[in-house]
Amino acid sequence: MNGLFYLPPDGQLRVRKEYRTLTDTERNDFHRALVLLKRDRTILPNKYDALASLHHLNTAAGAHGGPNFPGWHRVYLVLIENALREKVPNVTLPYWDNTLDANLPDPRLSITWSPLFLGSSTGVVRTGPFAGWNTPYGALRRNVGSDRRLMSSTDLGLIMSRRWLWEITNPSASDQYNIELLHNHVHVYVGEQMSRIESASYDPAFLPITHLSTAYGKNLGKDNDREALTLEEIILVL
Repeated sequence: MNGLFYLPPDGQLRVRKEYRTLTDTERNDFHRALVLLKRDRTILPNKYDALASLHHLNTAAGAHGGPNFPGWHRVYLVLIENALREKVPNVTLPYWDNTLDANLPDPRLSITWSPLFLGSSTGVVRTGPFAGWNTPYGALRRNVGSDRRLMSSTDLGLIMSRRWLWEITNPSASDQYNIELLHNHVHVYVGEQMSRIESASYDPAFLPITHLSTAYGKNLGKDNDREALTLEEIILVL
């Protein structure tokens, strides 16, 4: 993985957009980079799966269930983003503001699960850029909306009202402020591979979901306004 484990030069900004606000070109480039990683067999079984395997209980024991949850995942997403940029320069990871979907009469019908974005919401993924993907846990599958729930605007407001990391992370956070607990609800909401730690990262839906949760952690203690996270763009210095 030559060139994978590096950070960009000091002062270089990467602009993060909500997944659905990407231009057609930006969205297609993001999808194309993921597909190219999946096809790259210079590392077996392929470079995408090799990266996904890092998100596993055996290799990431400190990534879950404690205050390292936001930080570990931020570094992990940088590694994945750098790999994507080796395939398609200037690609950046989008985030999925699922609080917007939570306000829909039926979030399962969100454009997020259309062929233009993440593809099939139920059963084997047969539409969209990741149609036909296989994982070490079988064909890529989803069962959106069968269990748990998305994050709400109320959840977001509660998280952003806290000042200290211990107030929003395990083991000390109360449930209503616990960013990892609320994040986990979304994983289970998507279902199938996404519902389990060891298999979640093999679904590309993992990337925008996890990016939003780690952004909450980074912006902790800033103005308690939705604008801090859900305007058209989030700008993070990595």
